[in-house]
Amino acid sequence: QSVQDAIQLPPTGAFWAAVGEDAGLGVPSIVGVSPRMNFDDLPHAVVSTFEVLTMSNWNEQLYIGVKAQGPLSGVFFYALIAIGTWMLLNLFIAILIQGFAEQKAIKYRQNMKHLQLTMVHYMSHESKDEQEVATRIEELFEVFDEDESGDIDI
Repeated sequence: QSVQDAIQLPPTGAFWAAVGEDAGLGVPSIVGVSPRMNFDDLPHAVVSTFEVLTMSNWNEQLYIGVKAQGPLSGVFFYALIAIGTWMLLNLFIAILIQGFAEQKAIKYRQNMKHLQLTMVHYMSHESKDEQEVATRIEELFEVFDEDESGDIDI
């Protein structure tokens, strides 16, 4: 006798059952099964927390938590949403700021390279002597390096 015959499954292999308090008299029910999203172990807790932070069906999580642990667990969900979304917003803003800073640094390096090439081009046209061009560039650099740090102060 097969398992399908033993539990009286229809030929499709599927059957209907109620969960917990939804079951009535004579209706097969599933008991003792944790909800799909729970905080019973680390993997489920991480997925459940992510679901709450993304506001994806978080109210169902809230109801399950309040039913299982009492009304005080609702405070946890509201705090998680308030603090978690604030942290995610800050992370998003930090990524944007970093991207803009990198673009600014790239543009700055391009401008400095262009300035350097333009300076060498104009100074080399005025004089063909390399030593004189190098001396003029050093003098110009000293004018721009006001604090004598070795960097051009802009």
